[in-house]
Amino acid sequence: MNADAPNRPKRVGVICESPSIQLSAQYDMLADLNDFEFYLLLRSPEHGNPAWAARPPTKTRFELLDQSRLLPRRLRPRFNTNVVAVLDRHDFDALVIHGIYDSAAVWQGIWWCRRRKRPYLLRCDGNVKKETDAPGRRLLRHALARRNIRRAGALLCIGSQNCKYYSFFGAQERQMFMAPWEIDYPELQAHLDIALPRRGELRSALGVKDQVVVSSIGRLYSLKGFQDVITAVTRLVSEGLPVTLLIAGDGPYRQHLEALAARAPVGAVRLLGNLTRHGIVELLVSSDVFVLCSHVEAWGLVVNEAALAGLPLLTSDAVGAAPDLIVPARNGFVYPARDTRRLYELLREMVARKDLRESMGRGSREILDSPAGV
Repeated sequence: MNADAPNRPKRVGVICESPSIQLSAQYDMLADLNDFEFYLLLRSPEHGNPAWAARPPTKTRFELLDQSRLLPRRLRPRFNTNVVAVLDRHDFDALVIHGIYDSAAVWQGIWWCRRRKRPYLLRCDGNVKKETDAPGRRLLRHALARRNIRRAGALLCIGSQNCKYYSFFGAQERQMFMAPWEIDYPELQAHLDIALPRRGELRSALGVKDQVVVSSIGRLYSLKGFQDVITAVTRLVSEGLPVTLLIAGDGPYRQHLEALAARAPVGAVRLLGNLTRHGIVELLVSSDVFVLCSHVEAWGLVVNEAALAGLPLLTSDAVGAAPDLIVPARNGFVYPARDTRRLYELLREMVARKDLRESMGRGSREILDSPAGV
């Protein structure tokens, strides 16, 4: 740390992607710490994922890093041009860097810390299941990641799966500290308090009053695995079980999913498109089971939301939140990613047994309410 003015709060710069409800809320909470001052350096004014609604921090100061105007818009957040000058101006005592190796801001931040002899902390959403692409590219990425992780003063882990990612690149246990992604629980609970008494009305409006409602939420990409749960629900309906699948979200895979839904019995699968925050809460309140079938998922904050809504959870083992938020048979099940047979078997058991759904729903709330969590 900077030895100057030892009695002043330590200034910590945070190089991160963009303002959002989740990120801004977390750093606003840290603004209450008396011994530290946090200052966000944003690589982009807007997040690439519309589900991460834009919201600037209200208690933590921030500024936007310059971007190269010569590059296509989608590439600009990876090539900020004034990072070192900004760091020199602020003369931070330490940096928290979101990312490992995949942006110019990361490398400029690490270089600045090395030159100034200041510590840096790394935070990322890496999942070791992503390390499966072409060998040449993978070897280069591994070398870069290992270098930066080895030199980090600390590694902020969003969950157990994220810890495994750091360990894969040679991180030491002493470097790793749990710093989970969280949602704004009080705000969500306020929405739930309004929606829960209207559950019957909401289900009637959706036309699912007598159905077992399975819901899933996310961007519509192939790696999110929505096609897996559509196949499972289609089979359940064909066997005579009263189940309806409701999917919220949008994305480039929507046309393919619509084609799959069209082959299911009428009304068995419905794609709702993007919903507002209030609409998502109403969907969760209307549901009986929440499913997230991602083939790769760094965390999955919607799992936190579904658990707070008191839903039984069914996720693949590729979902980062699974080992931290699901106790098998207590509040849900975890199945091997892409194992569509096991997904079908577990979902069938949950759909067929109301007592199991109700006990698991209570388990979800108990786990979130417990100070120790899972």
